[in-house]
Amino acid sequence: MQKPIEQNTKPLLLCVALGAMLLGMVIAWSQLASGWSGRLPDTVVARVADQDILKAELQLAIDAANSSRREPITAAQERQVLQRLVDEQLLLQYGVNLGLVRDDPTVRKPLVQAVMSLLRANAAAEAPNESVLREWYAANAAQFAASEQRHLRLYRLAQGQLTRQQLQVNAQALAAALREYGQLTAEQSQQWQVQRQTYLPDRPLPVNKLRDYLGQSLVSAALAKQSPEVLVLEPFDSGLAVLHVVAAVRGEVADFEQVREQVTRAWQRQQGEQALRLLLANLRDEYSVQITESWR
Repeated sequence: MQKPIEQNTKPLLLCVALGAMLLGMVIAWSQLASGWSGRLPDTVVARVADQDILKAELQLAIDAANSSRREPITAAQERQVLQRLVDEQLLLQYGVNLGLVRDDPTVRKPLVQAVMSLLRANAAAEAPNESVLREWYAANAAQFAASEQRHLRLYRLAQGQLTRQQLQVNAQALAAALREYGQLTAEQSQQWQVQRQTYLPDRPLPVNKLRDYLGQSLVSAALAKQSPEVLVLEPFDSGLAVLHVVAAVRGEVADFEQVREQVTRAWQRQQGEQALRLLLANLRDEYSVQITESWR
């Protein structure tokens, strides 16, 4: 009985083997065809000098950028994150060609930083001509002005069981009290169902820091007003917001001699950034960079 069974299984095994071979050829052919067509795999967002940047890697970078912001970054800013990853890969390749080691993935950022530090060090070694430095300062004096600041307090009025009209009445009463006294009593806070947003530090802050806390729309509204001023804004977290502009601190341009060292460092930093941009442009010519059009 054994011989017939063995004879019957041989054709079956042969068919399975041929099927596996054909499947392998189809997969290999599809991969080759994808390569010939110039299209990147679905999991790849960019390819730089034969090194893939994965969509998952880009998403991690976008998530990291969003983690410290109140409002998500825009699509244009996401594209900038992708370009930064491409720049890092170009610098990484350049660092490898310089003889720096890349065996461990944890050396990626230090390697990129090493190349950038080298460029900046070369720029810092260059002593600017006095007339060049003064001319550059005249064109960039605003960079060295004391930063414009705002002291803001943010209050939220919850709607709860109130009508929209009642909520507006409470907001206007709150605004009037802040204009007259600058602060609220515990009774007023309870009466108008007001909650002070304590995540915002109670002191003057630079405008860019305020954007991190409040977002662009609230900060833009505050910048349009001088202190003291109180703004009623809506909607805000299922209620109304009252923004109290406690104080506005204007920036003042410093005399050149007072900030000479800062100006020198800033000029050298700019030279390093220009050298970096030139290097990246040359690297893009030297190494292939391919970015998929459907990365999002």
